[in-house]
Amino acid sequence: MLFQSFPFLFLFFPIVMILYWGQPTRKRKLVVLLIASYFFYGYWDYRFCGLLLLSSAVDYVAAKQIFTARTERTRKSWLTFSVAVNLSVLGFFKYWDFFADSLNRLCSMCGFSPVAPILHILLPVGISFYTFQSMSYTIDVFRRKAVPASSPLEFLTYVSLFPQLVAGPIVRWTEVGEQFDRLPRRPDPRMLALGLNFFIVGLFKKLCIADWLLLARVDPNSWIGASAIQFWPSFIGWTFWLYFDFSSYSDMAVGLGLMLGIRFPINFNSPFAAYSLAEAWGRWHITLGRWMRDYLYIPLGGSRKGLGRMIVNILVVYFFVGLWHGANWNMVGWGLFMGIGIVVQVLSRQAGISIPSATGKRLLFFFYWTFGGFFFRAADMQMTHEFLRSATGGNGFLNNPSWFMIGVVLACFVQAWRMPNLWHWKWRYGRLEALVLTAMFLLSVSRCLVERPFFYFQF
Repeated sequence: MLFQSFPFLFLFFPIVMILYWGQPTRKRKLVVLLIASYFFYGYWDYRFCGLLLLSSAVDYVAAKQIFTARTERTRKSWLTFSVAVNLSVLGFFKYWDFFADSLNRLCSMCGFSPVAPILHILLPVGISFYTFQSMSYTIDVFRRKAVPASSPLEFLTYVSLFPQLVAGPIVRWTEVGEQFDRLPRRPDPRMLALGLNFFIVGLFKKLCIADWLLLARVDPNSWIGASAIQFWPSFIGWTFWLYFDFSSYSDMAVGLGLMLGIRFPINFNSPFAAYSLAEAWGRWHITLGRWMRDYLYIPLGGSRKGLGRMIVNILVVYFFVGLWHGANWNMVGWGLFMGIGIVVQVLSRQAGISIPSATGKRLLFFFYWTFGGFFFRAADMQMTHEFLRSATGGNGFLNNPSWFMIGVVLACFVQAWRMPNLWHWKWRYGRLEALVLTAMFLLSVSRCLVERPFFYFQF
């Protein structure tokens, strides 16, 4: 079930809101949320509800044991068990075929027969998100930064919250646990209004900007064999499409949470207004970046053990950022490409080298970020090579440029560099704002007949 679908907009969510706010106690509200969340997830494929329940049950029990354990050895054993189960489940469903195929190719190169079966496993939607979310809970309890949930109901609801279950933000227990303890009895009109604003703006960004304005005019299949002037406007348009597509989901998730009286962390903060690659990664998919920093980069030593070790840690982190995004070598290459860019930035700062112009810094960052999209969008290295050929004029430079796409790209640059992030807008809740939001909602609903899933659902 998609946020932008008629069943969600006019059946599922209105019914959930009525039932949720009609409950007199906090416990009953959580029961409604839990049932609604498992129904929402089961709507995709009911068989994977058991997988979600298994992951939640393992981490709930492990955290309780870690919290009450008397010896450090017992605490570490339960943490190891929790992490091993989570990574094993994620590894089997998301990475088995990838590593099996890579191993078989290596065997063929060495003259051996394939040794690993290709199982063609169906990837459970959202597994990368809720696995990291659930793991963060046990790790925080182990580090004594969090107290375990007081009941299975609270924890099961936390892991399965439908607004952010499928594609984030990756929410930590420390960010919502206390909110569960003080769920409001009645809806706060201001939070409802703010949540509705977030949801409608996100809906508009998805249906009217990402899907209609950009995706309908961006055809990756046309990039192969295109001239440079045909390729670049379309490819940059795709870069902006990815931003609008993913950030729209995050906006809608935050809005849904606010309408339920729950505040989620922001996941985007105008990333294309950044002046460097490192700054952009602090603004793009913020909750994944925080997760990698707190649970991988800092435990590896961060920047505390010298420049050489820091460079290795950065590359390791971005290797796993790429692997998290997709089970193929192209994604790994994309992650390492981003990591190398961060390393070059660190070394340049160490050497005192910088670009004096603010616009120059932004353009350099954006070019590098966009160039990385060759790995991110291509299905394999052969397609990446074909994209590079088109981008560098291997198929010619001047051939029927798309002036419409050039105009769209320029408009996106203005939006990315000049317009404030949604969180920074000054909502006045006046008649004009209500009229604009109503028009945006009606225009978006008129485009609900064509349902395109969010790109990040595949991760």
